[in-house]
Amino acid sequence: MKNMHSDWNNEAEQLELEKQENMNKMGMIPFWKAPQGETIIEVMSEHPPEDSNFAGKKDIHLLIDGEEKKWTVSKRSPIYREIVTAVANGQQKFKLIRVGLKADDTRYSLVAI
Repeated sequence: MKNMHSDWNNEAEQLELEKQENMNKMGMIPFWKAPQGETIIEVMSEHPPEDSNFAGKKDIHLLIDGEEKKWTVSKRSPIYREIVTAVANGQQKFKLIRVGLKADDTRYSLVAI
């Protein structure tokens, strides 16, 4: 019997490739969701925060592992204020620490590096 799991993996990989190709054709940048734990981020200061499609939120351009991503953050969030203040003062590279899984228990810490 053929391994059906690998067929599903192949299909998932194909869908991801098609998504990336379409985004590249349209000039879109993939969005990023901060994982739990520590991530090294670099804020692309040449791209100021832009209004998101979501009310009260801003999209911040980041470099993560050499790839450009957008991170949508609430303008009322303390992490947004920390990032804006730090970048305005010339800092671009940070260690972002996320603790929590849901909106009501997630907390971020930002450490300049």
